[in-house]
Amino acid sequence: MRIAFDPASPARLRRFGIGLNFDRPMVFTADFAVEAPIAVAAAIDTALPLRIGAFSTVAGGRLRHVAIGRYCTLGHDVQTGQDAPPDGMATTSPVGHVRDPHGWASLLGHDSHVPPGDHAPRRTAIGHDVWIGQGAFLRPGITIGDGAVIAARAVVLDDVAPYAVAEGAPARTVRMRFGADIVTRLRGLAWWRFNLFHLPPDLPADVLRFLDHVENAVARGALEPYEPGWHGPDDLMGLLPG
Repeated sequence: MRIAFDPASPARLRRFGIGLNFDRPMVFTADFAVEAPIAVAAAIDTALPLRIGAFSTVAGGRLRHVAIGRYCTLGHDVQTGQDAPPDGMATTSPVGHVRDPHGWASLLGHDSHVPPGDHAPRRTAIGHDVWIGQGAFLRPGITIGDGAVIAARAVVLDDVAPYAVAEGAPARTVRMRFGADIVTRLRGLAWWRFNLFHLPPDLPADVLRFLDHVENAVARGALEPYEPGWHGPDDLMGLLPG
């Protein structure tokens, strides 16, 4: 699907809580969905699947084939990396393992003989409430667990556990944000289901008080899940002038 975004489109989308830096025509050839509100200044590869949950911020960098949960913060220049070539082949060029790369085969009148799906890109999964510092690199196909913190300039080559703090190149876990009992309560509560603006503003500063308050509210049925719905390309096109 091609959508005729123009320089006025970002401001219009922001009025609906969708902060996407789409200021020129874009072609969507893969699954794409976002929840509002979000603020994303990164370059997005719309030829690969992408999902971004509500209340997440991406200050810059490039996003490709990634699922990002709610309440995430990604700093400037964060890169969700490009897949490495299959190094056992005769060539590392995409000509050898991508079907019609850049339209070259079609341009030159050739059929592509690359079997479909043999080297499908791997999805990177970023959980909820994840913080990733400026300039971090994430190898494609890894999973960053809920609540994890990734230091600036980290090179993340392997999965990161929920609520772990990882740094370095290659990145290693240096500590956990909380003890095991608190992590268990946070993950069990899955507080990102809710709109934090419905809670007292000073509550997140004290994790135990936060847990007690939200657990009690959930038990009493006093908190409704935040369910704004997902916006795909069709929805984005519908928000632009006819």
